[in-house]
Amino acid sequence: MALTAVFITNPFIALKGTYNGLFLEETNTVEHARAGYFTAMLADSGAFTGKLTTGGKTYSFSSAFNLEGQANATINRPGTNALNISLSLDLSTNSSQHITGIVNGGSWIANLEANRTANPTTHVGKYTLLLPGEGDPAARPVGDSFGTVSITAAGATTVAGTLADGTKLSQKTSVSKDGVWPLYAPLYSNKGLIMGWMTNQMDGRIEGVAYWIKPVLPTAKHYRNGFIVTNNATGSRYQPPTNTMDFVLGFTDGIAVFSDGNLASPFTNHFTVTTGNKITSTNKMTVSLTTASGLIKGSVTPPGATKAVPFQGAIHKIDQYGAGFFLGTNQSGGVMLLPAN
Repeated sequence: MALTAVFITNPFIALKGTYNGLFLEETNTVEHARAGYFTAMLADSGAFTGKLTTGGKTYSFSSAFNLEGQANATINRPGTNALNISLSLDLSTNSSQHITGIVNGGSWIANLEANRTANPTTHVGKYTLLLPGEGDPAARPVGDSFGTVSITAAGATTVAGTLADGTKLSQKTSVSKDGVWPLYAPLYSNKGLIMGWMTNQMDGRIEGVAYWIKPVLPTAKHYRNGFIVTNNATGSRYQPPTNTMDFVLGFTDGIAVFSDGNLASPFTNHFTVTTGNKITSTNKMTVSLTTASGLIKGSVTPPGATKAVPFQGAIHKIDQYGAGFFLGTNQSGGVMLLPAN
């Protein structure tokens, strides 16, 4: 008897690490119970442990990729059907460091994508993120949701923000070698969510599409009937000022434009940016800028009103403007800080 041994290079050594991503149905129709967040830690043996977050719950599982880069797992969910996961890991010589696959929920199938954390990354730094609103202000927020994004040299990505109905969001994830990262945060006591792929461009911009789901909430002050909206995200690398004459907005003479949010009509206030990025206005408006983060907040008294309305937002430093939202009686309105000329 003759035995022949064939030795192959372990393909998993160069690919071990953390992979983070999203899954949603092929039509990009996002439903809370059919979409979610995926994370997996791959060992150099090809084995991995993972978590799947969907429908407000997180499920743990484990499996292993074979030498063709294929893996399967089943997640049993008490009280409902199981989820079957099929995954493919790119093992090519010039690997994309990318996992693709499907999540099969029985009556639905969602496409899954995940990227390996880039460590180190070239996208290290601070950023501001804006999610502009659109449409009917009575049905959905038209103000800009906003937040900050911080990326470490090891690729760790932290997101903190406020949506245009006043809801806070926070997330910890990671950025890929191509600057791609998955935005995902459960909302409204795990009954809603915001999710989407964001890309940090080499010029310092962030671009992406976010899907925001708010369920029916009978006791909510704003948009109690809920909504599903798509926001075209935009963002910018943010560099704090280096001296008192470094104006982060890029201009000193500006206008603040307020619209919707139960206002009788839009109105505009003028303001001036002075030394140290102090903002002054004589039209019953106060604005302050947090120079460390690029966030803005203030208050304004609309024409004919006696009570000031607070507003908040963030600066898009590359495009030199600020945007955000304010809350009316039951609607969200928008605020834009723009050059006066």
